[in-house]
Amino acid sequence: MVLHEAINKQRIIMGLDLMPSQRHMQEYALVIIDDKGAIIDRREGVDWETVSRLIKRYHVDTLAVDNLYELGGSINEVKRRLGKHIDKIRLVEVTK
Repeated sequence: MVLHEAINKQRIIMGLDLMPSQRHMQEYALVIIDDKGAIIDRREGVDWETVSRLIKRYHVDTLAVDNLYELGGSINEVKRRLGKHIDKIRLVEVTK
């Protein structure tokens, strides 16, 4: 990446939250915003495969969650789920 491209690169952030589900499936609500706060995409009731596809499609570089373990029951599960994105994404746990 050329220096001016790195400086002009827009940050893309995905906020992700586990939705309550009665179907024993993990479904997420998400919003994708740019570094100015403009909403790029918003969805509810999506599975992890969709989340992963959207991370790739929008070149998400920051994933914000309120609880890291909503991505998996253990740190190994979180690493497995983020496997193909782990070197390209910053994981942020947002707390009150």
